[in-house]
Amino acid sequence: MTQVPFARKLAYASSGFGGSVCIGAMTYLMYFYTDIALLGVGLAGLATGIGSFFDAINDPLVGYYSDKTRTRWGRRRPWIAVATVPAAIAYIFLFRPPLTTDQYFLFFYLLATLLAVDAFATMAYIPGAALGLELSSDYQERTQIFALATFFNNIGTIVGGFLPFAVASFADVRTGYAQMTLIFAILGVATNTLLLFIPERRNVAPSHATGLADFIQGYRACLRNRLFRTLLLTFLVINLAGGLSLGVSVYALIYWLGFTQAEVGLIIPVWLGSSCLALPFWAWLSGRVGKGTALRWVLGYEALVLFAIYFLIPHKLIVYMFMVFSGFGYAGFVIVTSLLADVLDIDELETGEKRTGAFFGFWSVIVKAAQSVGPVVVGWALAVTGYVPNAPQTPLVVDTMRLLYGPIPALLFIMSYLLFRNFSLTREQLAEVQAELARRRAIHPIDSDPLRLR
Repeated sequence: MTQVPFARKLAYASSGFGGSVCIGAMTYLMYFYTDIALLGVGLAGLATGIGSFFDAINDPLVGYYSDKTRTRWGRRRPWIAVATVPAAIAYIFLFRPPLTTDQYFLFFYLLATLLAVDAFATMAYIPGAALGLELSSDYQERTQIFALATFFNNIGTIVGGFLPFAVASFADVRTGYAQMTLIFAILGVATNTLLLFIPERRNVAPSHATGLADFIQGYRACLRNRLFRTLLLTFLVINLAGGLSLGVSVYALIYWLGFTQAEVGLIIPVWLGSSCLALPFWAWLSGRVGKGTALRWVLGYEALVLFAIYFLIPHKLIVYMFMVFSGFGYAGFVIVTSLLADVLDIDELETGEKRTGAFFGFWSVIVKAAQSVGPVVVGWALAVTGYVPNAPQTPLVVDTMRLLYGPIPALLFIMSYLLFRNFSLTREQLAEVQAELARRRAIHPIDSDPLRLR
């Protein structure tokens, strides 16, 4: 049963487009600093990893306080309004490092701008994600909403992924990166403001007082939820794998598989383009066999794909075909966010509170902490094996790239499959939970809202 008007679904889904453009461009951040700004690969990996870890620390605090925020405009939207423009400004400076070869200056510049981007982006992203998780309580409509949002996010990441291709048309590469990311930042601000027009659901119960004790108690309660723990640990391992694979991908494509910097800009569009086409399939399958079963199929499929990476040969058509198969499986991870929304219903029934921000903040801190490992491991692994920027690499360096790109992440995907195999939440069980929640929500409708999108 449809609960959310299409205009509201579209506004929420498309709001992430600009931010995803910026995120797509950040795929090349470490490569930009090592091979263009000429920061050492070990220091670049360390700065990127510290930035991701700091970003993770922010998330639970923002999630907790966005749950507790009370204004006439809601809990989530004031955070989004305050943080969106500062995040864009910090992002602009991130791709404009000074012309210097001083390694420590470049390291601290990268670290400082990353921390600024992460702090403000978190203040906008966590409340925005919580807003989306609260949009619908319908089992299948949730997957449809997140599939639509993933479609726009993928299209945005595709646009950002064109960055090296677009930069190749500039006489000066650094100028190209600076000007293109300026455009991306403006686009991010423009689309993120759509979230300000999404009405918020009123909390079921009055909020408790804020404070350190309440903060700690809230996150202990998150971990007491068995289904949440299982889903969280599964996604943690998935992101450990993804951080390694993504961190080394640009280097592997250029120095192992023979792509030019401009040609690398076509890989993400092929990968995520096929992912966009596969979204309806995974949404349909999750409704047909259940979300848990469908996600197990995704994990097994991705493990096979990642093992196959090691055997790729430097032939562009074969690589492009492989990216199509990889993107098909990647689309299936839309199921995870839909499952998280289902788990939050159980928590609301048990506690009487809508603690979406707290749960998603805790979720995000674990996921981003896992992702922060990838750049550090990749950076120092390449440094130890003898990586030299803008030069042919030794067989040892190339083999290190191959292992980090495919087989090692594949083993982590197998681990995530084993962790998730006992996850049990059926459509019927959730229906019982939501029947009771529907009774409660009948007397707590969505707030009247002058900006409301119908």
